[in-house]
Amino acid sequence: MLSRILFFLLMSGWIFPASLHAGTTTCAVRPSFVETRFSGFTRPRAELDIISEVSGRCLSVEADIGQPLPGDGLFATIDSLFTRLELSTILNKIQQNRRQLRYEQQEVDRYTSLVASQASARALLDAAVLRRDQVRLTLEGLETEKQRLEELLARHRVLGPPGYLVMARHVEPGQWVTTGQPLARAGDFRTLTVPLAVTYTEFQALEQMEKIPVSLPELNLRGTASLYRISPGFDPLSRKTKIQLALDLETMARLPVRRGGLRVELTLRLPDPLGGLLVPAPAVEERYKEHWLTRADHTRIRVIVLGPAPDDHSGTPMLRVSSPGLHAGDQVICPEPAEKTSRDR
Repeated sequence: MLSRILFFLLMSGWIFPASLHAGTTTCAVRPSFVETRFSGFTRPRAELDIISEVSGRCLSVEADIGQPLPGDGLFATIDSLFTRLELSTILNKIQQNRRQLRYEQQEVDRYTSLVASQASARALLDAAVLRRDQVRLTLEGLETEKQRLEELLARHRVLGPPGYLVMARHVEPGQWVTTGQPLARAGDFRTLTVPLAVTYTEFQALEQMEKIPVSLPELNLRGTASLYRISPGFDPLSRKTKIQLALDLETMARLPVRRGGLRVELTLRLPDPLGGLLVPAPAVEERYKEHWLTRADHTRIRVIVLGPAPDDHSGTPMLRVSSPGLHAGDQVICPEPAEKTSRDR
């Protein structure tokens, strides 16, 4: 009876496991990682509407769609004839009141001398002072009106940020525009951003990376990016946080074209959320619907197979396994490939 039991254990590999047979080697247990791929499209760093602050007829447009705004930022000019006429009238009134103020000041000085020598009544001096003060107040009001008209005149030049590219244009020369009407939309394409939605774990991984490797498959280009904007909010539907990546200057310099809609891909390598470990598939033995590994000291440990691991181009299929007693770096016994064993023989 005992001989039958020993024979059964011998044939099952429990007394002399596969690790003791010829054609075995030891290999290290490796940590398992999962790769998450993100895909987004470029957009300008900032966008804004160019809006007219005055009403009038458009005289000229300085930039078309796809063109940058000039160094002074001028996009369009609105007819300012009536404003200039009003300003000219105010300037004439200012000159008149300045001359009137000088005259009234002389009258005040004269009556002051006469009152001091008791050659004139005090009431005449008070009347002269009142006339001078009234002219001075009128002059101050005209100066304020002059500033208002000068500011209004400047706003007939519709400006935008210099260097921004015109994305949309809604006005033509000769067209009547009203106050608050959008004339164009422009964007800053000197820096391209990529919006993404990530989980908190993915965000933590990106936050630790100074330069994030990205690729632009349509341009066959690889580059780097960095975190640019992080939304403090949270999307309850996707349970993710919205962020924006900004392409680095070196990557921007190699782009043949700077525009929105360029696909940007990012692959993020994160630790296995299930705590999985990588072992060669031949090292895992299945017995009675349970899976086992043999350590280098010939002790066995039961593991749970989570599934196949992505191909690491090593030529050996790998499995993702989990076990409380198994850790990365542990040595396990793995049968060598049959081809190598037969060649050694």
